[in-house]
Amino acid sequence: MVESVIYKSGSFTDWLGEEHPFVVAGVVDRTDGELVLATPEGNFARPVIEYEGDGHIRKSLFIGVAICNPKDIKENRFSEEVGQKIAYNRAISPKLAQRWFATNIPGMLTEDIVKCVINQEAAFVAAHPEVFIKGYLESKAQYERKQQAEKEFAKLPAPEQAVVKTLTEGTANFEKLADIADALGGEVPAAKVDATKQVPAGK
Repeated sequence: MVESVIYKSGSFTDWLGEEHPFVVAGVVDRTDGELVLATPEGNFARPVIEYEGDGHIRKSLFIGVAICNPKDIKENRFSEEVGQKIAYNRAISPKLAQRWFATNIPGMLTEDIVKCVINQEAAFVAAHPEVFIKGYLESKAQYERKQQAEKEFAKLPAPEQAVVKTLTEGTANFEKLADIADALGGEVPAAKVDATKQVPAGK
């Protein structure tokens, strides 16, 4: 049974300078003894009995995160209310709930503790969006590689820039060109002139 829900909003800026608003939802669920805390003991697990407790889980905190795409902001489609619904559904979903913890002490998950955990989770989302966005680091690395390539291209002399442009057009046969260059051994023959297209001197 869901006992309480706490939300925390935040945002981070990606490598393009675009803002990503996000919402973290913390859902406190009260369990009436269906689950039991256990510790591994060899190849088995044994229930945890502490003091006068019976080892049963009493409360669990499930955490869900919803991150907004910058395109939604540009198209005026961002809604914090929608973000809260998405984060809540991810927190309680059996398939998506991957961030949670539980306790056998009923009074442990107080509102102050839950707020503290959710604030920490929001800080973690802002610092490590790659944990929540698939391909985030790969896209960032690709962007930074392209930026560096553009800087290096700008420093190249015109003939070398022309070579790079030819390569980027995708029409050149790289292997054939490499074979020709290797066969020439660095000696490039003079371009042949079509005599039929020459204009006589003085005309």
